[in-house]
Amino acid sequence: MCSCHSSSFTKHLAVKLWKYLHKKLTLVPGVCEFSWKIYFVFSNCCRVSSKTETIRLLDHRLQSMMAETTVSRGWREKGNISYKNFTDSNSVERQRNYLQSALMSYYRAYETSGCDEDKSSAAKNYGTAAWRLATVLKMLDEKTCLCSFRFREAIKYFSEV
Repeated sequence: MCSCHSSSFTKHLAVKLWKYLHKKLTLVPGVCEFSWKIYFVFSNCCRVSSKTETIRLLDHRLQSMMAETTVSRGWREKGNISYKNFTDSNSVERQRNYLQSALMSYYRAYETSGCDEDKSSAAKNYGTAAWRLATVLKMLDEKTCLCSFRFREAIKYFSEV
C-alpha cells in the first residue's frame, strides 16, 4: 500500500481540504453545491502517488469548479441588470431590447454553468425573461409564430428548474 492511502495521510488531506474550503469557497454563494464534487475530487486525488501532487491536483480542480460558477454567475448578474432596466423602462421598444439582452446573458449563464444549482437558476431566469418577452412581442403585434416560440422556450426552460 502506498503512503497516499494511509489513514493519517487521508486525515491530513481532509484537514487541508476543509481549510482551503473555509478560506476560498465561503465567498462563493451556494457552497453546498460543491459537496458532492469535493467528494469526487478528494477520492480521485487520493489515487495520486505523491502528497505534493495530490494537494496541487486538488487545488487545481477546486479552482476550476469555482471558475465555472463565477462565469455563470457573472452572466446571470449581467442579465439581471438588463432585466431590471426592462422593469424600469416605459417604452415597449426598449423593453423588448432589454429583454433580448437579458435572454442572451441568461443563455450564456445556462451554457457555462458548472453545477446543477447554476443551471437551474439560469434556466429559471431565462424562462421568466422569455415569457415576459413573448408578452411584450404580443403588445407590439409581432408575428404570432415569434410569440409562440418565446412561450415554448419559456416552458422548456421552466421545466429544467
